[in-house]
Formats: sequence, structure tokens, C-alpha cells
Amino acid sequence: MYDRMIILDCAVYSFIGLSMHVCILMVLLSGPVQLCPTNCKFCSTGLADCTQVSSLQEVLTGLPVVTEKILLRAGTLDQIPAEAFRNFSNLNVLSINEFPISTLLNYSFAIGESNRLQYLDLSNNRLTSCGIEALAFTGPNNLTEFTLTNNALDTLYESWFNHLVRLEKLNLASNRIPYLLPRIFENLSQLQELNVSSNNIRYLSSGTFLGMSNLVELDLSGNGMIFINNDAFNPLINLMRIVLFQNGLETLPDVPDSTHLLQLHDNPWQCTCALVQLLQRLKDKVQSPERVVCATPSEVQGSPFLSAYQTVCNSNSTESGYPTSSPQNQISRHLWIYGFIGNLIQTHKTVLYTVDKGYLMDIAQ
Repeated sequence: MYDRMIILDCAVYSFIGLSMHVCILMVLLSGPVQLCPTNCKFCSTGLADCTQVSSLQEVLTGLPVVTEKILLRAGTLDQIPAEAFRNFSNLNVLSINEFPISTLLNYSFAIGESNRLQYLDLSNNRLTSCGIEALAFTGPNNLTEFTLTNNALDTLYESWFNHLVRLEKLNLASNRIPYLLPRIFENLSQLQELNVSSNNIRYLSSGTFLGMSNLVELDLSGNGMIFINNDAFNPLINLMRIVLFQNGLETLPDVPDSTHLLQLHDNPWQCTCALVQLLQRLKDKVQSPERVVCATPSEVQGSPFLSAYQTVCNSNSTESGYPTSSPQNQISRHLWIYGFIGNLIQTHKTVLYTVDKGYLMDIAQ
């Protein structure tokens, strides 16, 4: 449908004593303007903001193919066809939130050779790990920011990330992820920010972050994490911010020299002399150090680590500087078993996933 704006401007002119009226018609052709589909707005600006979406086809067929940003929010939409957005060669932002979507087909977001998609937000849906096919995210090779928060993911698969080589920000917060398989993010060499907060990750192994030398920010808060291998952060040579609050940590692993900010509060720290000395050296990097308090030993329970030094490190203390053989410590010392079992379970699930989807993938990395 095309609109024409007709402006009628009438002027009165006089010539040789005679009066006459001259009406000048000014027709301004505004060009073809496509109306928004139902429940969408701003379509003529390159942005389509749509709510209460029930049919993706009805929305997309009504949008200009030059649309650069598509925001879909709330509704009964429960599936995304493969290559659904292939006609939108200028698309650089795609947000699909608050839908009962639990599955994604291969090439769901492929847009062809001119793919300009850089931002993909699939938060607040019902996505499950077993419902996402191996190549679901293959296609948007220029993606720099990817958000999958508040879904029902309980496993991550390397095949999801294999082609996202330009990704800089990945947000997986508020899912059900129990374990990060070693090298799971190895292909994301350009990644700078990783958020896996508010999951169920209890343990981090040595090889978790291999290949991620450009990572700058890491958020592991709110996981109930009880142990991190001492060298888990070693590959992260440019890491500046580590967020570890609201976990179950008793000890702190090696921290990269590049780190400028540590958030450590709300953990049951076991204030051995060794840990207190380490925290003293890092105190300028610890955010709100007064909130980082000791859970044990009983002499300093509830006290900030800053005030625990004299008690746990004086010459009369029975503290050896290393963890005691309390039940909690016995758990910490043998958490490698948890990691080993987690690795086996994850690998087993990957095998089942691979066979089920019919793909031949190398899982013995």
C-alpha cells in the first residue's frame, strides 16, 4: 500500500486589475512506505518492535527486507523455522524473548553470505539442551554478542560455538548448567566477557578455560561452587575481573596477575594462614574486603579476613598455614572425583546427543 500526501496550497494573485485564484497542487511523493504488521511498530525506521507474536511467518512477511533490528517479545510463538530470517540481509540485531520456545533447528539464524547479524538475544524462553540441534547457531558467523539467559539449559555442546569465532560476549546466566566441560569454549578465542552466574556449577577443572586468552571478565557468582582447581584461571592471561560471590568456596585458586577486581563476599572462607596471607596481598583488588569474612576457624568466625592475620598466623597458633582435615576440607581435597565424574557424564550425554541427532562429531578433544 502506498500513501500519497497531497498538499493544496491556494494563492490569490492580481493582474491588471483582475483578480483570479490560482490553486497550486504540490504532490510530495514519499516513496513506498510499508505498514507494520499487527502488534509491531517503528517499521519505517529500520526497527521492528513486535509483541504478542503467535506466528513468525505473519510478522516477517510484513516487514521491509531492509529491517536492521527485529525485537520479538512475548506471545505463543513456540518454534523458529530453519533460515527464517534469510531474506533480511541487513539484520544486525535480533531479540526473541519470553516465548515457550524449547527447540531450535539447524541453521535457525542463517542469513546467507551477507550475514551482518552481530547481536542475538534468546533470553527468557524455555530452551532445553536436548532441544537445540548441533548446528542451530551455525550461520551468524559475525556474531559478537550472544545472550541465552534464563532458559532451561543443563548441558553445553561444543558444536554450538564452533562457528562463532568472532564472539566477544557470551551470557549463559540463570540456567541449569552443572558442569563446564574442559575446552568447551576453546573455539571462542575472541571472547572477552563470559557470564555463567546463577547456574549449578560446583567445580571447575584445570582445562575449563583453555584457549580463552582474551577473556577480560568472568562471572561465576551464585553457583554454589565449592571448589576451583588451583590452576583453572591460568590460561586467562588478560583476565581483569573475577566475580565469585555467593558460592561455597573455602579456598581461592591462583589469580592471574592481570586481575584488577575480585568479588569474593558471601563464601564460607576457611581462613588458614596461607589464605589470609594471599588475601592480604590481593586486598587492593578485592571489592568491599570488609564483606569477605571467615567461616573457620572458630576464633575468627564472622570476622573480615583483614583482621584475622594476627589470630591465624601468630607463632602460638596451631594453624599450620594449610587446610586442616575437617570434613569440609576432606570434601575439597577430593573434589577431583566430582570433576572426573562430571566429565564422564558430560561426555556420555554428548555421545547420546550426537547419536540422536545423527551427526558425526569429534568429542574426544
